[in-house]
Amino acid sequence: MLFHERHHKQGVVRERSRKLITDRETEILRHVQAGKSNHEIAQLLHISPLTVKNHIQKILKKLDVNNRAHAVAKAMALKITL
Repeated sequence: MLFHERHHKQGVVRERSRKLITDRETEILRHVQAGKSNHEIAQLLHISPLTVKNHIQKILKKLDVNNRAHAVAKAMALKITL
């Protein structure tokens, strides 16, 4: 495989990882990264705490992690959040 083909394929994988989670999930993950609780996130976004919990469960599943801290670390590694 030529270098430019290999480089292009890596870019495709990187692009897919950025859209692994939705914009709303990314927004919630940024609040988790800032140390906010589900209740605090719910108040900020004007949604129920159960909705926040559901979003976080989906994030954990999509990122294949078991907890919020690991989700934040993996999202940072994938450059999903800053």
